[in-house]
Amino acid sequence: MRRALGAAALVVAAMVLGGCSSSRDLPKGESNGKTLPTLADDGGGDTLASASAAAKRLQAVIDKLLAEDDACKILTRQDLSDLRIDPTSLASSSARKVLSQGVVDVYDHLMEIIVDPSVDPALQAQRDSFVRVLDIVERNTANPSSKVASDQIRAIVSAPAYVSAGDAVAAWTYANCSA
Repeated sequence: MRRALGAAALVVAAMVLGGCSSSRDLPKGESNGKTLPTLADDGGGDTLASASAAAKRLQAVIDKLLAEDDACKILTRQDLSDLRIDPTSLASSSARKVLSQGVVDVYDHLMEIIVDPSVDPALQAQRDSFVRVLDIVERNTANPSSKVASDQIRAIVSAPAYVSAGDAVAAWTYANCSA
């Protein structure tokens, strides 16, 4: 389960960002350059500007990952270790869309730059699982504490295929990225 949650954090934290901060860490609508600002909802006015900023910040992280040709730097979060995302940033539908597409793009990029067909099925399984998780999150934005949604996500990230894919990616990373 720990591996599954770690892998889930890999994506939810901007597809490979390490960690989250509490929305109490920053006043509403502010950013320290390393944490996305808190968003109230997808309403109008300042909230829309904040939602747009969160989506742009996520896109910048995704673009950085897609520009990286070293799979080890992506998989070990080497260049992103100090970047944190306030999870409330995902209250914005535009930020969630950026994240969802980014998950697919980053995993596809990893499959292109890792020249080892033995790890491709594991990367595909992780990508597809994260897309399913993000779909559940999207469907349940009006009720983020839904027990049904939580159970569905738990079922995905604890499924033997997902856990085995996480183990395979971790083994590849250990074998190829350890100095």
